[in-house]
Amino acid sequence: MTEVRIHGIYAVDAPYPCHLVELSIFDGTEECEQLNGIVYPVMINGRKTKQAPFCEHFLSNDKGEILGDFLYGWDHPEIWTSEVRVAFLMHYLQPGGTLETPYGGVKIPDATLMPKRLSSIKYESPY
Repeated sequence: MTEVRIHGIYAVDAPYPCHLVELSIFDGTEECEQLNGIVYPVMINGRKTKQAPFCEHFLSNDKGEILGDFLYGWDHPEIWTSEVRVAFLMHYLQPGGTLETPYGGVKIPDATLMPKRLSSIKYESPY
């Protein structure tokens, strides 16, 4: 059975409220390939919208070290049907809210300090 676990969320310097999300997908399926279906529903200026991951980085499963950027997921499609650990940026997350995935909702934890191993990931606007 597929499980999604958030390891942490970390505030990043950005023009809009933004966090780096670090999570693992265990026993994944192609339904989540390239992080499809991961969204965060939010109200912005009275309008419902869904925020999506951007600026993805793939991490080693053991130490969470950066393996590569979003292209790594395209170049290694086999990772999607095993354990995959990723970090990505997402706007407007609220601790206590729910991140929606193809495998069910995952509660968003409180933000903590970003680990040094992820400090090279910087905000890049998706717009």
